[in-house]
Amino acid sequence: MLRIIDRYVIRHVLSVMLATIATGVLVLCLARMLIVVQSGASFAHNFPLVMKLTALFVPHYLGFMLPLSLFWASYTVVRRLSLNAELTTLLASGMSLTRFTLPLLLLGMIVTAGNAGILGWAEPWGRYLYREIEFQ
Repeated sequence: MLRIIDRYVIRHVLSVMLATIATGVLVLCLARMLIVVQSGASFAHNFPLVMKLTALFVPHYLGFMLPLSLFWASYTVVRRLSLNAELTTLLASGMSLTRFTLPLLLLGMIVTAGNAGILGWAEPWGRYLYREIEFQ
């Protein structure tokens, strides 16, 4: 059963994670879109095809944005809790540092399982479709 503090930490970590993932994937997709447009003149005039080729790289970008966003979110949230003296209050009330990190470990296991699915199935499938469309 998750305590209130666990839900509090998870909620803040997830909000930072989602913002980091959205920003990172958007920037990387824009960079990939430029590469696709520059790779062939025939792609530059077919915007739906450029969007499809760019979207096929989203699993690749998620593969390294998920762990990066989890790290950044964990760091940011723990730092903010420490700066606002919330972490000190929790530790002074008897919560151990090990107990405090349990929600972060839970999120880490969930991200690892999701990343295994993305990198094991979605990324190879996306690369295969990308190469199939590119060579047609």
